[in-house]
Amino acid sequence: GGGGPALEALALEGDPLAVKFGIPMAARKDCHFSFAGLKTAVRLAIIKAGGDLTSPLENRTAAANIAASFQHVAVRHLEQRLTRAIGVCRDELELDGVKDLVVCGGVAANKEVRRRLQTLADKEGLRAVYPPARLCTDNGVMVAWATIERLRLGCSDAPSDLEVRARWPLGVAHVPAPPAGGAPSAKQRSPKHTKHTKLASTRVVAPEPPAGVVVEPAPPAVALPWWTRLRR
Repeated sequence: GGGGPALEALALEGDPLAVKFGIPMAARKDCHFSFAGLKTAVRLAIIKAGGDLTSPLENRTAAANIAASFQHVAVRHLEQRLTRAIGVCRDELELDGVKDLVVCGGVAANKEVRRRLQTLADKEGLRAVYPPARLCTDNGVMVAWATIERLRLGCSDAPSDLEVRARWPLGVAHVPAPPAGGAPSAKQRSPKHTKHTKLASTRVVAPEPPAGVVVEPAPPAVALPWWTRLRR
Protein backbone atom coordinates (compact mmCIF):
# COMPACT_ATOMS: atom_id res chain seq x y z
CA GLY A 1 0.00 0.00 0.00
CA GLY A 2 0.90 3.66 -0.16
CA GLY A 3 1.68 6.14 -2.90
CA GLY A 4 5.26 4.98 -3.47
CA PRO A 5 4.50 1.38 -4.43
CA ALA A 6 1.49 2.50 -6.50
CA LEU A 7 3.59 4.99 -8.45
CA GLU A 8 6.37 2.43 -8.99
CA ALA A 9 3.89 -0.13 -10.34
CA LEU A 10 2.23 2.41 -12.63
CA ALA A 11 5.60 3.64 -13.89
CA LEU A 12 6.37 0.16 -15.22
CA GLU A 13 3.60 0.68 -17.79
CA GLY A 14 4.83 4.09 -18.97
CA ASP A 15 7.54 5.73 -21.03
CA PRO A 16 10.07 7.51 -18.77
CA LEU A 17 10.86 10.01 -21.55
CA ALA A 18 7.26 10.81 -22.51
CA VAL A 19 6.94 13.91 -20.32
CA LYS A 20 9.85 16.35 -20.31
CA PHE A 21 10.25 17.21 -16.64
CA GLY A 22 13.27 19.30 -15.70
CA ILE A 23 15.86 17.89 -13.29
CA PRO A 24 15.70 19.92 -10.06
CA MET A 25 18.70 22.09 -9.17
CA ALA A 26 20.73 20.65 -12.04
CA ALA A 27 22.96 23.71 -12.30
CA ARG A 28 23.79 23.87 -8.59
CA LYS A 29 27.12 22.44 -7.42
CA ASP A 30 26.14 21.75 -3.81
CA CYS A 31 24.51 18.69 -2.24
CA HIS A 32 21.05 20.08 -1.52
CA PHE A 33 17.87 18.32 -2.63
CA SER A 34 14.54 19.79 -3.66
CA PHE A 35 11.55 18.13 -5.28
CA ALA A 36 9.23 21.13 -4.95
CA GLY A 37 9.51 22.29 -8.56
CA LEU A 38 9.22 18.75 -9.87
CA LYS A 39 6.05 18.13 -7.87
CA THR A 40 4.56 21.31 -9.28
CA ALA A 41 5.46 20.17 -12.81
CA VAL A 42 3.77 16.81 -12.18
CA ARG A 43 0.63 18.52 -10.91
CA LEU A 44 0.46 20.66 -14.04
CA ALA A 45 1.02 17.59 -16.24
CA ILE A 46 -1.86 15.80 -14.53
CA ILE A 47 -4.14 18.81 -15.04
CA LYS A 48 -3.08 19.06 -18.69
CA ALA A 49 -3.96 15.37 -19.15
CA GLY A 50 -7.47 16.02 -17.82
CA GLY A 51 -6.99 15.17 -14.16
CA ASP A 52 -7.93 17.17 -11.10
CA LEU A 53 -5.75 15.55 -8.38
CA THR A 54 -8.84 14.15 -6.63
CA SER A 55 -9.34 11.01 -8.72
CA PRO A 56 -7.26 8.80 -11.04
CA LEU A 57 -6.75 9.91 -14.63
CA GLU A 58 -9.15 8.17 -16.97
CA ASN A 59 -6.36 7.91 -19.54
CA ARG A 60 -4.18 5.20 -18.00
CA THR A 61 -1.47 5.61 -20.65
CA ALA A 62 -1.12 9.29 -19.78
CA ALA A 63 -1.04 8.46 -16.08
CA ALA A 64 1.62 5.79 -16.60
CA ASN A 65 3.76 8.13 -18.69
CA ILE A 66 3.58 10.84 -16.03
CA ALA A 67 4.49 8.33 -13.31
CA ALA A 68 7.39 6.90 -15.32
CA SER A 69 8.72 10.34 -16.28
CA PHE A 70 8.49 11.61 -12.72
CA GLN A 71 10.29 8.55 -11.36
CA HIS A 72 13.02 8.84 -14.01
CA VAL A 73 13.75 12.50 -13.26
CA ALA A 74 13.46 12.08 -9.48
CA VAL A 75 16.08 9.33 -9.56
CA ARG A 76 18.25 11.42 -11.88
CA HIS A 77 18.13 14.16 -9.25
CA LEU A 78 19.37 11.66 -6.66
CA GLU A 79 22.13 10.50 -8.99
CA GLN A 80 23.38 14.05 -9.56
CA ARG A 81 23.32 14.98 -5.88
CA LEU A 82 25.07 11.77 -4.85
CA THR A 83 27.73 12.20 -7.52
CA ARG A 84 28.36 15.68 -6.16
CA ALA A 85 28.50 14.41 -2.57
CA ILE A 86 30.96 11.67 -3.48
CA GLY A 87 33.16 14.23 -5.19
CA VAL A 88 33.07 16.52 -2.17
CA CYS A 89 34.04 13.67 0.16
CA ARG A 90 36.91 12.52 -2.01
CA ASP A 91 38.28 15.68 -3.58
CA GLU A 92 37.41 18.50 -1.21
CA LEU A 93 37.24 16.85 2.21
CA GLU A 94 39.82 14.20 1.26
CA LEU A 95 37.97 11.42 3.08
CA ASP A 96 39.84 8.40 1.75
CA GLY A 97 37.82 5.99 3.89
CA VAL A 98 34.56 6.51 1.99
CA LYS A 99 33.91 3.09 0.50
CA ASP A 100 30.18 2.47 1.02
CA LEU A 101 26.96 4.03 -0.22
CA VAL A 102 24.06 3.32 2.14
CA VAL A 103 20.60 3.65 0.57
CA CYS A 104 17.84 3.66 3.17
CA GLY A 105 14.46 5.14 4.00
CA GLY A 106 11.17 4.54 2.28
CA VAL A 107 12.48 5.39 -1.20
CA ALA A 108 15.10 2.62 -0.90
CA ALA A 109 12.31 0.07 -1.40
CA ASN A 110 11.89 1.31 -4.98
CA LYS A 111 13.51 -1.17 -7.38
CA GLU A 112 14.38 1.50 -9.96
CA VAL A 113 16.13 3.58 -7.29
CA ARG A 114 18.12 0.55 -6.20
CA ARG A 115 19.03 -0.42 -9.76
CA ARG A 116 20.28 3.01 -10.77
CA LEU A 117 22.08 3.79 -7.52
CA GLN A 118 23.76 0.39 -7.76
CA THR A 119 25.01 1.41 -11.21
CA LEU A 120 26.24 4.70 -9.75
CA ALA A 121 28.00 2.94 -6.89
CA ASP A 122 29.69 0.51 -9.28
CA LYS A 123 30.87 3.41 -11.44
CA GLU A 124 32.30 5.22 -8.40
CA GLY A 125 33.92 2.09 -6.96
CA LEU A 126 31.67 2.02 -3.91
CA ARG A 127 29.85 -0.83 -2.22
CA ALA A 128 26.10 -0.14 -2.24
CA VAL A 129 24.30 -1.26 0.91
CA TYR A 130 20.52 -1.63 1.11
CA PRO A 131 18.40 -2.73 4.08
CA PRO A 132 15.81 -5.40 3.30
CA ALA A 133 12.81 -3.83 1.58
CA ARG A 134 10.59 -4.60 4.59
CA LEU A 135 12.83 -2.34 6.69
CA CYS A 136 12.81 0.51 4.18
CA THR A 137 10.00 2.44 5.76
CA ASP A 138 8.99 6.04 6.22
CA ASN A 139 11.50 8.31 7.93
CA GLY A 140 8.87 9.20 10.51
CA VAL A 141 8.82 5.58 11.67
CA MET A 142 12.62 5.50 11.88
CA VAL A 143 12.69 8.72 13.89
CA ALA A 144 10.10 7.26 16.25
CA TRP A 145 12.23 4.12 16.66
CA ALA A 146 15.31 6.24 17.39
CA THR A 147 13.25 8.02 20.03
CA ILE A 148 12.34 4.69 21.63
CA GLU A 149 16.01 3.72 21.74
CA ARG A 150 16.92 7.04 23.40
CA LEU A 151 14.15 6.66 25.96
CA ARG A 152 15.44 3.18 26.81
CA LEU A 153 18.78 4.82 27.55
CA GLY A 154 17.10 7.32 29.83
CA CYS A 155 17.67 10.24 27.43
CA SER A 156 15.10 12.92 26.74
CA ASP A 157 14.88 16.54 25.68
CA ALA A 158 12.89 19.29 27.35
CA PRO A 159 10.01 20.30 25.02
CA SER A 160 10.91 23.96 25.54
CA ASP A 161 14.32 23.31 23.95
CA LEU A 162 12.96 21.62 20.82
CA GLU A 163 12.58 23.35 17.47
CA VAL A 164 10.80 22.08 14.36
CA ARG A 165 12.43 23.17 11.10
CA ALA A 166 11.08 21.82 7.83
CA ARG A 167 14.17 22.95 5.91
CA TRP A 168 17.25 22.20 7.99
CA PRO A 169 20.21 23.47 5.93
CA LEU A 170 23.21 21.32 5.05
CA GLY A 171 26.65 22.59 5.97
CA VAL A 172 26.65 23.48 9.66
CA ALA A 173 30.09 24.92 10.35
CA HIS A 174 29.76 25.51 14.07
CA VAL A 175 27.43 24.53 16.88
CA PRO A 176 27.84 26.56 20.08
CA ALA A 177 28.36 24.74 23.36
CA PRO A 178 25.04 23.57 24.87
CA PRO A 179 23.77 24.15 28.39
CA ALA A 180 25.47 21.96 30.98
CA GLY A 181 24.33 18.36 30.66
CA GLY A 182 22.33 18.68 27.45
CA ALA A 183 22.35 18.89 23.67
CA PRO A 184 22.30 22.32 21.95
CA SER A 185 19.12 24.26 22.63
CA ALA A 186 16.70 25.32 19.91
CA LYS A 187 17.95 28.88 20.21
CA GLN A 188 21.55 27.79 19.76
CA ARG A 189 20.58 25.74 16.69
CA SER A 190 18.64 28.56 15.09
CA PRO A 191 19.97 30.35 11.97
CA LYS A 192 20.80 33.45 14.04
CA HIS A 193 23.18 31.45 16.21
CA THR A 194 24.54 28.96 13.68
CA LYS A 195 26.89 29.73 10.80
CA HIS A 196 26.19 27.89 7.56
CA THR A 197 28.82 27.50 4.84
CA LYS A 198 29.41 25.35 1.81
CA LEU A 199 29.69 21.64 2.54
CA ALA A 200 33.31 21.61 1.38
CA SER A 201 34.37 23.62 4.43
CA THR A 202 32.04 22.30 7.11
CA ARG A 203 32.91 20.85 10.45
CA VAL A 204 30.61 20.04 13.34
CA VAL A 205 32.01 21.08 16.71
CA ALA A 206 30.26 18.95 19.31
CA PRO A 207 30.30 19.69 23.04
CA GLU A 208 31.70 17.29 25.60
CA PRO A 209 29.21 14.80 27.13
CA PRO A 210 27.97 15.25 30.69
CA ALA A 211 29.93 13.57 33.47
CA GLY A 212 29.16 9.86 33.72
CA VAL A 213 27.87 9.44 30.17
CA VAL A 214 29.80 6.76 28.25
CA VAL A 215 29.92 7.13 24.47
CA GLU A 216 31.25 5.05 21.62
CA PRO A 217 34.29 6.41 19.72
CA ALA A 218 33.38 8.31 16.56
CA PRO A 219 34.28 6.78 13.19
CA PRO A 220 37.54 8.09 11.68
CA ALA A 221 37.33 11.54 10.08
CA VAL A 222 33.72 12.04 11.22
CA ALA A 223 32.97 14.44 14.05
CA LEU A 224 29.66 13.18 15.40
CA PRO A 225 28.03 14.80 18.44
CA TRP A 226 28.26 12.65 21.56
CA TRP A 227 24.47 12.30 21.84
CA THR A 228 24.44 10.29 18.60
CA ARG A 229 26.90 7.75 20.01
CA LEU A 230 25.40 6.78 23.37
CA ARG A 231 26.50 3.30 24.39
CA ARG A 232 23.80 0.77 25.24
